[in-house]
Amino acid sequence: MKDSGMDLIPNDSGLPSSATTGPQSSVKRDKASAKLKKLNISYLKYLNPNVLLSLVPCFSNLVSLNLKMTLTVDQLLRSVGMKCPNLVDLNIASTAVTDRGIVQLCISEDGQRQCQKLARLIINDAFCITTAGAIIALQSLPNLREFDYENIFEAIQGVECWDEALEARLLSGAGVRLNTTDSPSPSSLQLTTLISSSENVQSEGLEAAVRLCPDAQSIILSNSWLPNEALYKLMAMENLTSISITNSEGLTIDFYDGILPLLCACGHHLQNLILANFTAVDITGLGKACPELKNLALSNVAQYESVSHPSPELFTKLQALELWSDPHADISLNMVKQLLSFSENIRNILLKGCEVISDKLLLDIWKAMADPSSRAIQLAGHRPHPARQAPQIGPQIESPTTVSLEMH
Repeated sequence: MKDSGMDLIPNDSGLPSSATTGPQSSVKRDKASAKLKKLNISYLKYLNPNVLLSLVPCFSNLVSLNLKMTLTVDQLLRSVGMKCPNLVDLNIASTAVTDRGIVQLCISEDGQRQCQKLARLIINDAFCITTAGAIIALQSLPNLREFDYENIFEAIQGVECWDEALEARLLSGAGVRLNTTDSPSPSSLQLTTLISSSENVQSEGLEAAVRLCPDAQSIILSNSWLPNEALYKLMAMENLTSISITNSEGLTIDFYDGILPLLCACGHHLQNLILANFTAVDITGLGKACPELKNLALSNVAQYESVSHPSPELFTKLQALELWSDPHADISLNMVKQLLSFSENIRNILLKGCEVISDKLLLDIWKAMADPSSRAIQLAGHRPHPARQAPQIGPQIESPTTVSLEMH
């Protein structure tokens, strides 16, 4: 182990190297574990949770713990809650943890709050955790800023409805002794990122998020059957810099009646935008509503509003563009020029399924770059139909300067 911030790497025995035992290694193991700041054993499905249970007492200085896709159980979270007071980042996605484990992570048996420094908690695809467990996490962790839970808006609404009866029902079922004084419902949450993949998002949940999450900077809505009017609730979020909306199979959200009014209200400082599965998109209207846009991804849009004359005032701040197009979509040459011709700081371009791309356009893009010698153009090979893929602008945005163009 070279430094206390590195991931814990399994040795040849299939157990983490610090889990090796023996009369001479025990003391060294405990000292090394005490210095450990980051532990990542994600996807080690064969690792017996009893091994980790024996090690957790040594992890008093642990800051980051990734248990994704492991055999993590409630008892392990109970131990983490008691022994890891400095934990800031915890990932228990795709594990068998239940609501009881969340309660025991956050609250001791005598009702005292634990893991109060936790700022990031990932529990997506942990199917045994219900909205009740998510409510407990939001209620008990005052510094939580990122909470990846598919029904986040329902959980936020539950926090707003917190009362003595709800507290007794949720905590007593997990074996936690209630305090003599009630835990008040927080007047606000520190969440900056709101992620929802639930089909059944209610307008009341969005309203609760607006009231309780004034610091929210990023909204991610996937596959929700929301009506257009529900998006209007988000107009009051003044600090939004990132919006990602993937329409449901029912296409309940319309660009003109839902997305564009939202962008007109809060798009003036928007930097990141992802739109997927829409019947139509107006590029000109989008550019006017979002003058500071740096990263844009559009996927599976059936029709784009025609661009008669590209405007030099639109998309001037764009740094990354992903256009995942249906080969049959009506994409005009002027639309591509509008997106790229005036973006002198463009660093990443991904165009797939765009049949209007020509050698001349590639040359024009190259010449338009502020410093073309520092850019690289990568011609990608044929891949699956883009309609069956999702935009990847988020994780790729920090990649080296690359222009990837694919034509079918």
